Amino acid sequence: HFFASLFFSVCGACLGAFAARSLQLGASEGRVTPAAGVGAVFVGQSRAEHSGPTLSLCRCEMSAAKIAARNTARFRAILGAIFLGGSAGAGYLLYEQVQARKRENSLVVPRDFNKNSQAVIDALFAELGDRRREALQRMKSLSLTLLQYDTCPFCGKVKAFMDIHGIPYSAIEVDPFSKAELADIPYKKVPVLRVGTSPTVTYLVDSAEIVGALAPLVGSQITPEIGEWRLWNTEVFMRYVVLSINLSIGDAMENYRYIQSRDKLSWKLKMKYLTAGVAMFLAAHVTVKKNLVKRLGRPLGDVRQEMNDEFLKFLTKGLAGRPFHGGSTPDVADTDIYGILLPLKGHRVYRDLSRLPLASEWIQRMEAAVEEGRKRQKAAAAGAATVAP
Repeated sequence: HFFASLFFSVCGACLGAFAARSLQLGASEGRVTPAAGVGAVFVGQSRAEHSGPTLSLCRCEMSAAKIAARNTARFRAILGAIFLGGSAGAGYLLYEQVQARKRENSLVVPRDFNKNSQAVIDALFAELGDRRREALQRMKSLSLTLLQYDTCPFCGKVKAFMDIHGIPYSAIEVDPFSKAELADIPYKKVPVLRVGTSPTVTYLVDSAEIVGALAPLVGSQITPEIGEWRLWNTEVFMRYVVLSINLSIGDAMENYRYIQSRDKLSWKLKMKYLTAGVAMFLAAHVTVKKNLVKRLGRPLGDVRQEMNDEFLKFLTKGLAGRPFHGGSTPDVADTDIYGILLPLKGHRVYRDLSRLPLASEWIQRMEAAVEEGRKRQKAAAAGAATVAP
């Protein structure tokens, strides 16, 4: 895959070299010569062919300004060819890296991987029962750390759940290329919830599994009906969202400009995300689109309109006139769906979805629930010092 990506880059460089060589040959076969009353002209014949006194300057004549403009255009074409070849190579390399990591991750079953962590968590909280405040304080004593991408919708699901339920945690941004923060485990996808500190550290992986492990600790039940909405959110709605923000290369570049506005990211990560924009565009149209078409059983139409229709389906059938799917308070269906929108806050797609009927009211209620949950996080953090680890 690495050499295949180099092939694209070399093709771009060769195109540029070919154009440069053509320019050089054109300069050697013709000449730029001064002529009285005419200025510098380009003659498309060699000096040896003009032994007579009747030198014609009308053949292939070009003024100095036109020659300069032509050379500038060729120079830009050279740079453009090199840039496009290099971008294609880099994008292909990143896409293949993503596919390779998917194959690697497919060897790790999240539920099996999480068994040890789940046993540790269950043992720590078994004695607390329904004492929610003490449970939140105990979570703080566990030093929960979310390894994440700030703009990842799967990570957004976990953050929305933990924020709304007041679960204290810290977050670490994972380098999307080196994945150095995940070096200690074989699973290389985010989110990953790290429980504890060295040397007694255990991990929970996969957003659905992480939320499923934490939900009983805060009294949140996941019914079969909630499970259906979660599956719809992951396999249908979220795929529409990913396609909508990557419909074209221009949209992918807009995503980069949006990422630049995220204050939590270092400039190095922002530059890496610029390169990843090409890979995300390829992944959206090669993998995400194929899986969505397979799930729906039909070809796609207007992607953004169909995305809006799917969101309206939840707002009407899912809420059924209630403030939340969970009734008076959000449940896991609410936090899952709001979670994939959370990283897009400020993005054009987020603004468009917010304008749909019933959408702005539900989003505002979810934002208020998040703020209330963060107050509980602070309260749990303040009381954690009195709770034995």
